[in-house]
Amino acid sequence: MLETLARDRSIELAPHEHRRNLTTRGVPLSHLVGQYFRIGDCVLYGGRLNVPCLYLENLIAKKVFKPLLNRSGLNCRIVIGGIIPTHERIEWCDPSSLDVSVRLANEATPLERPPEA
Repeated sequence: MLETLARDRSIELAPHEHRRNLTTRGVPLSHLVGQYFRIGDCVLYGGRLNVPCLYLENLIAKKVFKPLLNRSGLNCRIVIGGIIPTHERIEWCDPSSLDVSVRLANEATPLERPPEA
């Protein structure tokens, strides 16, 4: 996303400006929706693709709302917390490899719906 904004729109966005907890490169985030995956010590559950908001555009004073449509990231639920080292790979996680109580607790809470645009 950051590289694409710079290349296609000449918008430089520093990692701290996009207000995301984790920045990835070359990951098809839509493939992680509804999936468990590991990064470092963490297990995450892909919730929904993120929707950009005008708040970010106003906060950083850069025209990023439209360029971020369909590339605003992925909202995830932390199933197992831990440390994520820099340059760690994202790997699919077999749900059956998780403790049943952890998996049931995650799946008992419905995913939130995206805000109305």
